[in-house]
Amino acid sequence: MSETEAAAPESVYGASKRYVEIAGEHYRRQGRVSFVALRLAMVVGPGVESAASGWRGKIFEALRARKPTAVSLPYAPHELLPLIHVIDVAEIVRGLVDATQTRHARYNTPAETWGRGFGRCGGRPEWEPAIRVWPRSRA
Repeated sequence: MSETEAAAPESVYGASKRYVEIAGEHYRRQGRVSFVALRLAMVVGPGVESAASGWRGKIFEALRARKPTAVSLPYAPHELLPLIHVIDVAEIVRGLVDATQTRHARYNTPAETWGRGFGRCGGRPEWEPAIRVWPRSRA
């Protein structure tokens, strides 16, 4: 999805987020506020806390502890997960805050999309990169 393409929300939550984008863009065009919406992929990394997706921080806690730990990812085998690391989000936010002017009123974070594949562990499903998505050039 490009920054100029409108979202197509499928839930009340998504529609409410889209409403905020529309209102912010309207006030931005009028010069009343400085507004930028940042559409985030699933944020992962140490310290990430989510009641609905505890695994996002748990995988990094297990790595820090350097002990084998099973982390359950509650998704169907065919689903693709767009992931972005918390440090990358911080860098993007800082860039937007430091910008004197932005080209767009909304931005999609780049993401690495992961899907379930079969690894070398006795044929057990493992998560691995499926498609890498990078931001488009702004030429």
